[in-house]
Amino acid sequence: MKKKILIIRHIGIEDPGTFGDLLKKKKIGYVILDVFKDNGARLRAIDLNAIAGVVILGGPMNVYEEKKYPFLKEEKKFIRKTVKRDIPLIGICLGAQLIACAFGAKVRRGPCEEIGWYDISLKPAAKKDPLLKGLKKKISVFQWHGDTFDLPARSTLLAEGNAMNQAFRLKENAWGFQFHLEVDWPMIDSWYKDYMVESRSEVSWSRMKERYARIRKDFKSAARAVFEGFLALRFR
Repeated sequence: MKKKILIIRHIGIEDPGTFGDLLKKKKIGYVILDVFKDNGARLRAIDLNAIAGVVILGGPMNVYEEKKYPFLKEEKKFIRKTVKRDIPLIGICLGAQLIACAFGAKVRRGPCEEIGWYDISLKPAAKKDPLLKGLKKKISVFQWHGDTFDLPARSTLLAEGNAMNQAFRLKENAWGFQFHLEVDWPMIDSWYKDYMVESRSEVSWSRMKERYARIRKDFKSAARAVFEGFLALRFR
């Protein structure tokens, strides 16, 4: 039996995007688990022996809202099991915060709300990281978050920006990215329409689109390099 990539989704409009496209192109099997549909019950039944890697996507909820979203508690348990089994794991935005929280780090409101395109700086450790090596020292990424996270114990900071931790590696198999590498313009457009009503920030849709047009090539190249590095851990 060929192992598959497990993708955990928290809300329908935040899907695997370009990462899913890459999996299809490489003909790598994957399954999307909508954890919000059963409060995480299916996570308890997952056979990790059949999983080659896990990607946890973003969502509008906060890691500390377990009473409102009971599946968050199940996810944290699942994350700890996944890391213990040395299965490659990426957490994106909420996913990164869940990994940090699952291993004892504090997740809290950030000094500012980041929505749109921001530059982040890679730390020296990123030069030898399996996913980030080869990227430029500064890259533009897409953000949509209000919370930030402290680093879990025994983790390595890989990127920072706007006075916040932006990426880390835990042990040798788990990565947390506060930013979204999986987005394309249709996804960003749908988020803007659905999420901006709830946001405190005043973000210009036109400026967001113009910035994407300018950096699209470099952004897509960086995102693909990261995702291919992740897949290379198990699919060579």
